[in-house]
Amino acid sequence: MVNRIIYITFLLLITVFSSCNNESVHKHYRIGVSQCSGGYWREKQNNEMLRELLLHDDATMELLCAVDNGKKQIEDIQYFIDNKVDILLVSPHDTTALSDIIGKAYDNGIPVVLFDRTINSEKYSAFVGGDNTKVGLLMAAYVATKLKSQGGKVLEITGDMQTSPAMQRHKGFISGLSNSSNIEVVASVDAGWLGPRTSEATDSLLRLHPDVDVIVAHSDYMASEAKKVADKLYPDNDYIFVGADGFGSPGLGVEAVEKGLLNATAIYPTGGEEIIQTALKILRREKFDRQTLLPSYLVSTPQEATLLINMDHAINSEVERVKKMHNLAVFYLKESQMRRIMLYVALGVLTLICGLCVALYRVNTLRRKSNKRLHEQQNILLEKNEELVNMTHQLEDATNAKLVFFTNISHDFRTPLNLISGPIDQAMTMMKDNGELMALLQIAKRNVGVLLDLVNQILDFRKVENGKMKLNIQTVNLNSLVNSWHESFMSLAQKKGLNLHFDISQGECFANVDVKKLERMVYNILGNSIKFTPSGGSISLQYGLSDDKLTIAVSDTGPGIDEDKLNKIFERFYRLENSSEEGTGIGLALVKKYAELMGGRVEIDSNSDKTAGKTGTRISIIIPSVQPYASAPVSKVNQGLSPESLWVCSNLPSAQPMIQQNVTEEETRPVVLVIDDNADMRSFIGSLLSEKYRVLKACDGEEGLRLATENIPDIVLCDVMMPVMDGLECCQQLKNNVCTSHIPVIMLTACGLDEHRVKGLQSGAEAYLAKPFNSSVLLAQIDTLLKNRLRVNLFRGNAAEQSNDASDSKKPARQDTSEQSLSRYDRGFLKKLREHIEENYSDKDFSVEILAEKMCLSRAQLYRKCKALTGFTPVEIIRNTRLEHAREMLLDGYDQVSHVAAAVGIPNATYFTKCYKTYFGDYPSDTMA
Repeated sequence: MVNRIIYITFLLLITVFSSCNNESVHKHYRIGVSQCSGGYWREKQNNEMLRELLLHDDATMELLCAVDNGKKQIEDIQYFIDNKVDILLVSPHDTTALSDIIGKAYDNGIPVVLFDRTINSEKYSAFVGGDNTKVGLLMAAYVATKLKSQGGKVLEITGDMQTSPAMQRHKGFISGLSNSSNIEVVASVDAGWLGPRTSEATDSLLRLHPDVDVIVAHSDYMASEAKKVADKLYPDNDYIFVGADGFGSPGLGVEAVEKGLLNATAIYPTGGEEIIQTALKILRREKFDRQTLLPSYLVSTPQEATLLINMDHAINSEVERVKKMHNLAVFYLKESQMRRIMLYVALGVLTLICGLCVALYRVNTLRRKSNKRLHEQQNILLEKNEELVNMTHQLEDATNAKLVFFTNISHDFRTPLNLISGPIDQAMTMMKDNGELMALLQIAKRNVGVLLDLVNQILDFRKVENGKMKLNIQTVNLNSLVNSWHESFMSLAQKKGLNLHFDISQGECFANVDVKKLERMVYNILGNSIKFTPSGGSISLQYGLSDDKLTIAVSDTGPGIDEDKLNKIFERFYRLENSSEEGTGIGLALVKKYAELMGGRVEIDSNSDKTAGKTGTRISIIIPSVQPYASAPVSKVNQGLSPESLWVCSNLPSAQPMIQQNVTEEETRPVVLVIDDNADMRSFIGSLLSEKYRVLKACDGEEGLRLATENIPDIVLCDVMMPVMDGLECCQQLKNNVCTSHIPVIMLTACGLDEHRVKGLQSGAEAYLAKPFNSSVLLAQIDTLLKNRLRVNLFRGNAAEQSNDASDSKKPARQDTSEQSLSRYDRGFLKKLREHIEENYSDKDFSVEILAEKMCLSRAQLYRKCKALTGFTPVEIIRNTRLEHAREMLLDGYDQVSHVAAAVGIPNATYFTKCYKTYFGDYPSDTMA
């Protein structure tokens, strides 16, 4: 009965609300927009699209901007595909990289409208945008008009030539000047749309070509940056500056022409309205043009610029008025709908009240039955709760059994550790004269001590937990005790570049404490402060007696600890997440247990707000200074750290500054860069490799990245968990840097799980070895990677040289490979290398130094990069390129060897003949015949 009444009431409510539904029966379209970049011009385009949508209530738009990040734009488009938008509008960042994901959307049945930029695929529905080729033609026509009959020289600064606007503008510009034989484009340089690259390119080009007449840039921003450089180099210059886009940003484009900062700008229309109109035509299945090219025009006088700016301001004002009117209309419409809805809701509520009143009697009857069932379920829950309590007790017993087993195993570690330590001590005594072996034995001795101290901490922790730890109270002079701590920790602090300050009381200060346990507590806290405080920071220790309580506080200027983690750091085996420092998580837990054993407590206060510049941690030990069972006063305290504590301190990270390490071209052994924050590990690996390789060492990823960029090693060995920059990030940056992208990387880490291995390989590493690793395996892995390096053959006719190389048994076998197997950074490097050499090979003064400057590398970087990728030095590449062109000239009919030699930049005919014979195996005269 109740169900029937509720059902009837529900139907009445549906009828009421459906009658007030004022939405259109037409489908509502969702439009996804993926912008490649931001900026004023893009904002203007986006506002135009939003303005057009005000006229269409059946569509809404969601816009995502990739901020010039091709990878992010792929993720944005995938997001729209996953959310099944009705249509996708895309301005692609890259013509090639985004073709696949756009094609995927198109294949999934989502119409795609490209705007402003195109892709290398036909899988799209329509294109709307300015005619970039026309923009180039307009700039060319303006240049031809300005230079008229006398001609002149032009510099062209292009955008990123991997994007369609840059390619089309360049094509239109060159095509427009093709009929002007007296106008010379002395250089076209790719500045990638960015200001810093534009400034560098303009500075280099104007130094080489100070006599140019016109500087043409693919954007107003680049034109303005070029003018700043030109005015700085030549303050009284009369260069003509031409840009494009028109409304790229305030102060640029049309405004720059109005102020006389630019001579002309080609207006590149935004076309936001046309983009939305085309999209809606597709959605509504109306007729549309697959390609809509928006008109462009040139603004070359301040009067035209002023008129255009005033028109734009007037349009914007009218648009704002339209928006306000639209918002008012929407507001009044919603208010009207709300009143209607409230009326229907009131009627519905009255109907519902009537139905509920009818059902109230039946509900009361059902409630009694429900209470009976709930009572039965409550009894069942109580039984299950008892089962859970029993299971919890069983789990605690099992955990305790595991800890007991772990403690017993730790106790058994002492004997083998002592048996290891003893022979090491004896071997160190016997091998005093062997420095290399002594260094390895010291590493082993130091790390045996670390293991022994960890075992002692675990055993002490279990004693405290089981109530078996006893106190040995002594009266101690705190001044002497703190002074000994200061002397012991001073050297460690100096190694890491820390300022260590102990506030030692001027008068006598005695307290009754367990000295060894107090030392252990202070050593753990000081050790953590030294471990986590960066170089240049400071650590201070203060102590005092008040109300029969001893307070010892250690403060540092380290990174601090987040507030939500402060209550967890004293838990056993807890370590901070994302911490690159080694540790077990026992030390602070033991500090807390010792303090509680003495009837005291530990307090912590930390600040990790890096934005405010306030970071640091303060840990205070507060214990009673009067114990009821104190023994007789002692006359002196231990001077310095106890032997066990020395192992803890020896395990602290060394922060000694890295010695400047460089390699030269004359050295022939391969270079290996070892990046590890553990000094012992760096020393051990260095001793393994020093016989066959030159070894560079770095203590963190940032230092390793710098050394790799400066020296271009043959291979990199990198730890994963490191401070400053971890190994995964270091590897990614190495692979994304044009100088180091070819270098193989071997990851060395204690994380040996498959998921860790996958992360390492995904970051770009060629191999992944888990610690502890076998030395022979490491050496074999390095040797294999170096032998299997693939090199690109840049030349066609060097058969003679290759055969000579193959006959030399001391050289490794050369393995040539296709450039397609290289990374995009290496392919781009080789492309630029060829272009610069092909442009300058006929210049006899063209040298490796000039080539290195054009490639924006040092001579050493260029040498090692070329040698690694091609097997040839830069000198050999330049020489062989000249010989290749010389052979082509001889085959084409040139009959003067001296003329050919001079034409390819080798004025000495005798030297040319010798090089030709070495490279091709025959003389130039044989080729002519």
